[in-house]
Amino acid sequence: MGGWYREDFSLRYRPTGHGDQFLKAWLDVTGGAGATPRKAAARQIFEELAAPNSPGVCTKCHSIDAGEDGKLAVNWQARRPVADEHPFTAFSHTSHFSLLDEKGCLTCHELNPQAKYLDAFKDRNPKKFISNFKPIERRICAECHTPAEAGDGCLNCHNYHVGNFPPAVASTPKMMSSMGNAKER
Repeated sequence: MGGWYREDFSLRYRPTGHGDQFLKAWLDVTGGAGATPRKAAARQIFEELAAPNSPGVCTKCHSIDAGEDGKLAVNWQARRPVADEHPFTAFSHTSHFSLLDEKGCLTCHELNPQAKYLDAFKDRNPKKFISNFKPIERRICAECHTPAEAGDGCLNCHNYHVGNFPPAVASTPKMMSSMGNAKER
């Protein structure tokens, strides 16, 4: 059970679970203080909530970016690729989660011991991020992607079109009228 509780002469907070809204809100508000007059107090609260031994240990997994304006932002969502970008290969982790064994991510990925992964988090600069995974080799995929198992067609991995393409919007009268009807609902 999470929430507020009293311990001796102290008032403490225990997160209600992953995604605790109270801790998330406090990290967002105090990190977003930027150059306001209350920046020093807000930054102190933020650093306390982002510490490795903080109540929710949110920043154990969620990285923090420092903006040019002095604001700190916790990355609550995973990286989202640009919607109109069509890279040469497409991959979905979600469809592969059921294939993981006791090694978890290391079922397919190999760690790079030379990567300075943790150094990328020290100055909170997202441009300095270095993955601690080696690039995945095609042979790893080919272990399962055979004609008999998961299929080995070229388009399983490679998109037919490569580059940045905005979504096509039909402009036929019938399509436009059905889109207008959808907006009215």
